[in-house]
Amino acid sequence: MEFAIKFDFKASNNKAEYEALALGMKMAQDAGASHLTAYFDSQLIVKQVTGEYEAKDKSMVIGLDDNDWRAPLLRWLEEGHLLKKRWEATKIKTRATRFLIQGDMLYKKSFTHPLLCCLSEREGVHVLGEIYSGCCGSHIGTWALANKALRVGYFWPTMKQDARELVSKCERC
Repeated sequence: MEFAIKFDFKASNNKAEYEALALGMKMAQDAGASHLTAYFDSQLIVKQVTGEYEAKDKSMVIGLDDNDWRAPLLRWLEEGHLLKKRWEATKIKTRATRFLIQGDMLYKKSFTHPLLCCLSEREGVHVLGEIYSGCCGSHIGTWALANKALRVGYFWPTMKQDARELVSKCERC
């Protein structure tokens, strides 16, 4: 599988290679791959991924971090672990009834849509960017942009907020 990526942020060579790895792993997983071989120039990235080195930069840790909105839901649905604060635990238990795990992906149940694939906020912003100004982008309004992402089958809690920020920053509009 070959693909090209354009980053909308400044990144070191290691960060760019790491981001390419993370995105490639996600794409391979979405395509149903059960085995993946990756080749790298950077021993730093290889040793970080194999666990020999620990990443100093929090943004270079593969997998869900605790700041990801999906982490508490996944911990509860997969392992039955809840947060120590009682009100937060109750909130997660209640909220978790609207989600399910298939494979290793979290999905949100919906009455009006099929299962919605739950994305991190960073992944969601990327999806919005593609819908808004990608090769078939239409520079639509905030409400239409968020709803188009929903109709395509994605969900994250800040999608409307993220759409509003993206649309407001567009110089062409």
